[in-house]
Amino acid sequence: MKLMQKTERLDKFSTPIWITRLEDHKELNKELLAYVYALRKKDPIGRQRSNMLGWHSQNIIIKESKPHMKFFKKILPVIQTVMEDMDWDSENYGVKIKDTWAIINQQGACNQSHIHGNNLISAAYYVNVPKKNEEGYGGRIVFLDPRESNLFYKPYTRNINHLNEQQVTVQPKTGVLAMFPSYVYHWVEPNLSKEDRVILSFNLDQYSFSSAMIDPKKVSIIDPKKISMNPQKILIDPKRLTVNTKKKQSKVSSQTRKHIYRDLF
Repeated sequence: MKLMQKTERLDKFSTPIWITRLEDHKELNKELLAYVYALRKKDPIGRQRSNMLGWHSQNIIIKESKPHMKFFKKILPVIQTVMEDMDWDSENYGVKIKDTWAIINQQGACNQSHIHGNNLISAAYYVNVPKKNEEGYGGRIVFLDPRESNLFYKPYTRNINHLNEQQVTVQPKTGVLAMFPSYVYHWVEPNLSKEDRVILSFNLDQYSFSSAMIDPKKVSIIDPKKISMNPQKILIDPKRLTVNTKKKQSKVSSQTRKHIYRDLF
């Protein structure tokens, strides 16, 4: 009797999307909303990117916004999770927030398909999502399979699974943070509610410790005046971000949070 051949399936080239629901976000979101609407009042035109009918802010200087400082301090463990999942080289490279901005999509506004070029990880944090959006009435974010050839020639399938799906739709909710590789094309469906849909977005990138010390101008988080004194104090040390995911609860000391909070941007 012949034994059946054993077939091993290798699931490779994974495209991760990290979804996190922030706890105790109501007060923080109120502050972020007030700040974003104040920005739009000062600059009602904003800038044109992927936004269609919606308002897109200029790049936000994080250190000039207390709500943004609070927000990024709060999500440090999430950033650490992404770094660990991707197994980034934390011995020779630090992480920085390259840029951040806000988007207000009023009724009918949407965002056309785009990527965030020259970045590693991008994110969208939902500061305010209309109840109708949360119930499935527009405003969803859609991620497209990054394997372009798969979009043009595909098999007929009975059901959709993680091996044959070509797009993933995420239903937004207030207080949810979505992080994803910057090379993934994505778009946002029209907001069909009369209430504004407000998000905060940002990009993450790496920088070399050695190159940063040679040319501090390349890394915005470094203060050139302190380079010659003690560069280790002003460069982000990912080791200090340590979050032990094997334990029930991740712990990052307040002192460590303060250090990374200062050095990340």
